[in-house]
Amino acid sequence: MEDYDFTLIRWTTNRLGPDFDYFFPEKERFLPALYSLGIRAKVIDTAKWIAEKHPFKKIVKEIKTKKIVLTLSEWAASKDFRDLIKFVNSEKKELYILVQAEENKKVQEALGQILLYTEKAFVTLEKYKETFTRMYPQFREKFYVLPYPVQRGRIFSKEEARKILNIQTPYVLICWGCPRKVKQFDKVLKWIKNWSDTSLLIAGSLENVASHKRFLNSLKRYVKENKLEKRVFFSENMITHEDVDIWFSAADLKVYPHSGYACASVTYAIGHGKCVVTNAHPNFKELSKQAGIVPSKNFESTIRNLLDNPQERTRQERKSLGYSKKWNWFEWTKKLVKELNIPIKKPPKVAVI
Repeated sequence: MEDYDFTLIRWTTNRLGPDFDYFFPEKERFLPALYSLGIRAKVIDTAKWIAEKHPFKKIVKEIKTKKIVLTLSEWAASKDFRDLIKFVNSEKKELYILVQAEENKKVQEALGQILLYTEKAFVTLEKYKETFTRMYPQFREKFYVLPYPVQRGRIFSKEEARKILNIQTPYVLICWGCPRKVKQFDKVLKWIKNWSDTSLLIAGSLENVASHKRFLNSLKRYVKENKLEKRVFFSENMITHEDVDIWFSAADLKVYPHSGYACASVTYAIGHGKCVVTNAHPNFKELSKQAGIVPSKNFESTIRNLLDNPQERTRQERKSLGYSKKWNWFEWTKKLVKELNIPIKKPPKVAVI
């Protein structure tokens, strides 16, 4: 029998493809970080049960470890947790929750169902810890802050990256993430329409959702109708991690015009040492204290001011690089392991012949 230190139940839809997961890229980041600490995790990918209401009846049969880590995302929140709770109680397991999409109502409700049976629940911001403590004061001791991990990428010189992408303008913006109408990439297109010195990169894997495809097609039509083909660049439908490094390296700023808060795509920019312009959501204000994030109520003027102020961009970029060193996947994994009370061991030696 294989010896694992804990089991990770990872909820995702794989709508972006099996090898690209914004929320928990265990193959590329998490498992290697664990391995370097001499720790092994059994990963249960739940994509095959995504449509089932009672998946835990099957999932628990695969769990052999005492410690269980569950990613509580919007996809997990709609499931029936009774089989998991029964298993945790009867087998005397330790359950830990990595809360994702904390503002999702279903996630909040699901958390309330399982907190009684949970050792610790990890949230990504102090604000969320305060929010959940107010919602569930009887469980206040179970909430811990574990910031969203940053995916550090390989950083190329801007000149090299722009040459690869055939960019001719002095300034470059990037909108990164799955193209969806709520992300308002169309606004950025309109802003730069008359900025002849600025190019826009629209990059990210396309989800297999009809409305998202229609939105992407509408962006491409706008570009064609306004003859912006030489200044607006779209990535392929399934972008790779290597592509991401090139696209971010070419950019001066990442723009996040979404009216709400989400951290996944923003951390990619931070991991590439970029300044990020976001909306004025309070969560971004908390994050901006440490990372190179500029919350704004007037995107257009803020973007233009930053493009024209390289000193301020550089200052924000240094903040992002500093934050990425503190909360990259390796450092984040070390913190998680400590909170799980798993001793760090020497990794096994590998012979190279």
